[in-house]
Amino acid sequence: MKIKLSLFMFALIFCSLISYAEEKIPVQEKPQGTLITAEGKVSVYQEEWVAASEYLPVYPKNIVKTDENSSAEIMLDDETVIRFEEKTKAEILVKDGVPEISLKEGEITSSVVPSQQVAFNVSSPLAIIGVRGTEFTVSHRGEKTDVAVYKGAVEV
Repeated sequence: MKIKLSLFMFALIFCSLISYAEEKIPVQEKPQGTLITAEGKVSVYQEEWVAASEYLPVYPKNIVKTDENSSAEIMLDDETVIRFEEKTKAEILVKDGVPEISLKEGEITSSVVPSQQVAFNVSSPLAIIGVRGTEFTVSHRGEKTDVAVYKGAVEV
């Protein structure tokens, strides 16, 4: 009888611990892309700031920061490459299944294969740009956001 009661208590405690662990341990989200180049001083915020390195996976809510004379390139899952120019700070997001680069400060450049669907969005404090298929640059400095389209179209 004591053995059955001990086994029952062990099973009850074990199940409680598993339930607690499932609630407290966050499930790692799917990477949104991969950092493919990092030149100069580049940092990525992933629960804490880490020095960027090639092939570092980037997840939603990660922040990429480049210092002076530094740059980084991230390849999204659809093979779109986004270049983060010097003195840039941007957050990687996903909204309604569409990747978004939230540009806090600095400049990004990208070339996207033409498509009717939005490949990704770029947002700044002043604008949201839907990227469909184009070569473009978005910069945000202080109170000003500029969009330069070299080929194709964007939706602002």
